[in-house]
Amino acid sequence: MSKEQGFIEATRKVRNTYAHNIQYVDVSLIELIKQRTDKSHLLKNLSAIKNYDEADFIAAYEKDRGFFWFGIIDSTMRFLFFAYHIAVK
Repeated sequence: MSKEQGFIEATRKVRNTYAHNIQYVDVSLIELIKQRTDKSHLLKNLSAIKNYDEADFIAAYEKDRGFFWFGIIDSTMRFLFFAYHIAVK
């Protein structure tokens, strides 16, 4: 599975969790991920970081939510960039 496919799959899982269970409306993204059994998969695929250490990631994300969101936005922009160039050609 490519990085882009992993990112889309992880995004889909998180979106579905929020969309299909109203009890998560006030739960932050990192808290939601920590509750899931597939948290390692989600963290690896939502972040654009090469060297994965789950405990370090969670600590960094809890300390600075912007760090986590930046990784997600970065991955989104990369995906859109590649999709655009594939569609144009």
